[in-house]
Amino acid sequence: MSLEERKLNQLREWRGRKDRDLSVQLTLAKLKRSLKRSNTQLLQIAEVWKEEVPELIYEQTHPISLKNGVLEVAVNGSAMSYQLQQLVRGGLLQKLQTQINAPLKKIKVKLLTD
Repeated sequence: MSLEERKLNQLREWRGRKDRDLSVQLTLAKLKRSLKRSNTQLLQIAEVWKEEVPELIYEQTHPISLKNGVLEVAVNGSAMSYQLQQLVRGGLLQKLQTQINAPLKKIKVKLLTD
């Protein structure tokens, strides 16, 4: 093969369309990174939650997700839901915001029903 043919083939390789990777590996890697970040944030929230929430309320509440700055907390019973709402109004959100690296805008209380 002559020098010109090799250069032409090399140019075709460089300018040619690359085949897309249609495997699931890239998607799984992105999902894994996202879950790792989310789990790290929830672990940090759980530690601070245990420190800041009174024991009686802590035993009946569980932070379950953090999406777009909204912390969702599962609560057992409407009485605990009310008490948690009172804590949030009393400054719990601000305490969490100062101690957590993740952006936190509000706390959403989700009542668990059996």
